[in-house]
Amino acid sequence: MKGRRLPRPKKPKGPRRKSSPGGLRKLLELGLAARKAGELGKARSLFEQAATQSPKDPNALHLLGAVLTEGGDAVGALPYLKRAAGLAEHPSILINLAAAERAAGNAQAALAAMRHAAELAPTDAGVLFRLARLSFECGDSGGARSAVTAIDIRAINDAPFLADVAKMLLLVDQPTAALAAAARARAIDASAPGILDAEGLAQLELGRTEEALKILRAAAEARPNLVEPMINLGMALAVAGRFEDALPILDVAVERDGDHADARFNRGLVRLALGDDAGGWPDYAWRLGTVAFAGHRPARAPEWDGGPLAGNLVIEGEQGLGDQIMFLSCLGDAITAAGRSAKIEVSIDPRLAGLVTRSFPEISV
Repeated sequence: MKGRRLPRPKKPKGPRRKSSPGGLRKLLELGLAARKAGELGKARSLFEQAATQSPKDPNALHLLGAVLTEGGDAVGALPYLKRAAGLAEHPSILINLAAAERAAGNAQAALAAMRHAAELAPTDAGVLFRLARLSFECGDSGGARSAVTAIDIRAINDAPFLADVAKMLLLVDQPTAALAAAARARAIDASAPGILDAEGLAQLELGRTEEALKILRAAAEARPNLVEPMINLGMALAVAGRFEDALPILDVAVERDGDHADARFNRGLVRLALGDDAGGWPDYAWRLGTVAFAGHRPARAPEWDGGPLAGNLVIEGEQGLGDQIMFLSCLGDAITAAGRSAKIEVSIDPRLAGLVTRSFPEISV
């Protein structure tokens, strides 16, 4: 009789690893503390542990993505932030997703994320301000105007933030609203930085030049070590036609910060107005780094040197309608200088497209 085979003993199971809410919480707390202390490498390590332990926790994914963006790895941050946004629709996650998309060069994706955040928090002043700023930087001045004018300044009690709102309103051509925001900021804390600048620039936009000069001079005297108030005062003097008075102020601003695009650009305008082409045009070339030109970033390509060209030449209109009409008077000279081998394309205000096509049928519009 054959013996019966004994059943094979079962292999004992080890303890199951479960994510501990307390452990996850501790990792996130330590990571936040490290991030606050500026220890981004340590914070990243802690958030990575948290995301590995709890791969479906939106907070862990969100914080890991945020610290990766802050550390300069926006591309690496995107998968974590997208997963976090898919797990929990929250404005803060979408704000950081927008920041990562923007840093990665995905302007439209950044705008989409920021608009979604505004849909979730339509009355949140911070969200609306971020949407306005991002929209303006991406060339959507209409979207920027809609977002910033939706902010209820009566509900804000933060004077520096109100000054920033006032400056944003100025960028989208809302000087009256900007003046109201600055006035509320003054009522809350008259010593808050940026109030005088906003008030002076608003008065300048409203055509009250002498009042603007008085305020902006006071702003420059109140903060003599800062470049921005000097730039504002120099620009206001230039608007008043006082170019000789504006130039030395802007010279000092450039001396203090030679890489400040607004200082360079405004000094370039003043130099050109005074007939200094040799000094004016190099300064004018800094315009694309200024806030006012944020929506006019040309494609990255070599700058044309003005000589014969065998390849493509793209000419972009970057200012208002009147300025583009003025610069069109130079288009014939540009076509001649580039030569017959050049393939020329002009990007311009749609209202001028027909005029350019009829006048220069050999180019693309």
